[in-house]
Amino acid sequence: MNLNNSQSNINPVKVIPYRHEIPLFWISAYCAVSLWIVFFIFTLGLIIPFLIFFAVIAVFTHSLLITWIKGNSVKISSEQFPDLWQHYEYCCARLGITKKPEFYIAQADGMLNALATRFLRRDYVVLLSDVVDALEEKPEAIKFYMGHELGHIQQRHLTRHWWLWPGLIYPLIGPAYSRACEYTCDRYGYACCNNLDDAKRALAVLVAGSRRWKTLNLNAFELQAQQSGGFWMSVNEFTSDYPWLCKRMAVLEDRNKVFPRRSVLAFMIAMLTPRMGYGGAVIGFIYWCFMGLLILILAGTMTFSVFKDSFTDSFKEMGAYFLPWNSSYSDDLETESEKGNIDEECTENCEEKVTEPDNSVDPEGKNKTQ
Repeated sequence: MNLNNSQSNINPVKVIPYRHEIPLFWISAYCAVSLWIVFFIFTLGLIIPFLIFFAVIAVFTHSLLITWIKGNSVKISSEQFPDLWQHYEYCCARLGITKKPEFYIAQADGMLNALATRFLRRDYVVLLSDVVDALEEKPEAIKFYMGHELGHIQQRHLTRHWWLWPGLIYPLIGPAYSRACEYTCDRYGYACCNNLDDAKRALAVLVAGSRRWKTLNLNAFELQAQQSGGFWMSVNEFTSDYPWLCKRMAVLEDRNKVFPRRSVLAFMIAMLTPRMGYGGAVIGFIYWCFMGLLILILAGTMTFSVFKDSFTDSFKEMGAYFLPWNSSYSDDLETESEKGNIDEECTENCEEKVTEPDNSVDPEGKNKTQ
């Protein structure tokens, strides 16, 4: 089969993003730009050296992943696994991508996933080998993963994060934007598949594993999305970067699918939980417990500093009452009592001296004589 001729006959498709992605992007962008302006104004531009410093650290840190991919993964080409390269070329042509990202397969000890990343203006797509092996009997479904990751690149999800991240830490907004991006990229994956069943079976691997996906009842699994309106499923979805897989599968078939309304109480709690990624509700709960404990400690410290003398006296009296054998408390109280008695005697003597008349001096200040 001539790959060049086959790819030239493919008509590119225009994928329409998920309906919430664009509005959420502009909301996140507004929040991010506002925070950047506040940072620059309040720091008088001194934040710039710190940003450069952290950018350098981020580049070196991300280079660990890129070098690991290049050194420990297989780069797919027409000479290396040509069947996968043929699928990859089809997906790129289907999505109108002329500058193909580098394509790798990595072994990740049983993990079923794929990823797209970017480093120094170069894009990478990585499929984990267990996903490829799991779909060996349905190779067309592999295109879903390729298309999904290429969707992140086409939608520029990877190029926006460096300046958009201040807006993405906002509660509700950041996780909602991330979930919308996943729905959009699922559409890219579906556009690269031959039919709907291929796309659903690709997601089934993430649901049921590398073997059970073949016999998974897709309709029954999609119906599980009707349970997503409860408090616990709602609060964990509100704070998560990824939609529930049962919802993702249902939306593939019906883009206007209506799901149960999520819990209002979960919405209110999520409003106070910064974006934490996977397990956001749990991490957010720990975050607020820590903040509450810190506030209590600070409030207790300030209260004790203001009423230190009163607390000290109260503790001494309680110690003397409950621990009469403790000499330190008794001695302190006896000392305080003695001091009080001495002060009272001094006060009485001073009053007597002031009020006692002096007969040796007359009112005019002269000595009396007989």
